Amino acid sequence: MNIIWTILILGVMIFIHEFGHFIAAKSFGVYVEEFALGMGPAIIKKQGKETLYSLRLFPIGGYCAMRGENEEVEEERSFSALRPWKRLIILAAGAAMNILLALILFMVICFSQKFVYTTEVGSIAGDDVPAAVLSVGDEIIKMDNTKINIYSDIQLKMMENKGESVDVTVLRSGEKKTFTLTPYETEAGYKFGFSPAIKENTPLMAFKNGFYETAFSVKSVFWTIKQMITGAIGLDSVSGPVGIATVVDDVVDSSMEIEDKGERYYILLLNILNLMALIGANLGVMNLLPLPALDGGRILFTFVEMVIRRKVPQKFEAAIHAAGFILLMLLAVVVTWSDIMKLIK
Repeated sequence: MNIIWTILILGVMIFIHEFGHFIAAKSFGVYVEEFALGMGPAIIKKQGKETLYSLRLFPIGGYCAMRGENEEVEEERSFSALRPWKRLIILAAGAAMNILLALILFMVICFSQKFVYTTEVGSIAGDDVPAAVLSVGDEIIKMDNTKINIYSDIQLKMMENKGESVDVTVLRSGEKKTFTLTPYETEAGYKFGFSPAIKENTPLMAFKNGFYETAFSVKSVFWTIKQMITGAIGLDSVSGPVGIATVVDDVVDSSMEIEDKGERYYILLLNILNLMALIGANLGVMNLLPLPALDGGRILFTFVEMVIRRKVPQKFEAAIHAAGFILLMLLAVVVTWSDIMKLIK
């Protein structure tokens, strides 16, 4: 059942992404030759008026094949014949749809919550903790130069600082006050010694939190990429389909421990939606990275074309994307092997 959940989650993410490309291409009159969910041999095929719709055997990807996408085709309805700005929209539409889905899911989750963590200080652990200079009711609005919108922003900031001092700006009785706090280390990570206030949810809070949770997820992806580039974390922190299946397994198993049947499936649904939102935000950002074979790499070449006012030679661009695809496949093998090793351990 957990494998089915994993396939469904990945299937929805892939479908939404490719549907973004599809609907943008159609809106500009591009001839879409095939819209496929999955890779490999076709299980189901249906020929539309002009587009072939297919469901393929391996649920590890999908594609929206447009005429003139990988070669110069001088036809009015080909992708290659479009103005550069139209091609940019089509290329970015897949990632945009993933992030839009993440926003919708986070909104649903936030509206379903009765109570929410806030950026307000709810309690202080004692007089011997850094947060003792704060007061219950202080609203944390900034940490160093980072604006704080939700409690997750505070948690990310503590992860970034790794025990270094932080300038915390609070709003107290309408006045801004700034304190320098140095977190202390515990088994659970670095702490300031305060807990957030928990308040009853309102429609306005839910709407704002849904937006900020999406923004936080996007920021988290960039933070993770930065950590990988600097060597702070390794490839073992990255997960592929096998790793996602493991997470789904944990989410489902933890939800099944709840005794009340109604609450059990309610929590399971929320956990699955949260996981889908996180994957959607990650997929959206990763696809926009300016790397060969990704949408971001194609977008980069289109920007270059707009700057130099002529198209990059098709053979050169194709060779770059082909090399990038091989590297991505090698990375996929490494990540999958890492996920398998985690399971064995």
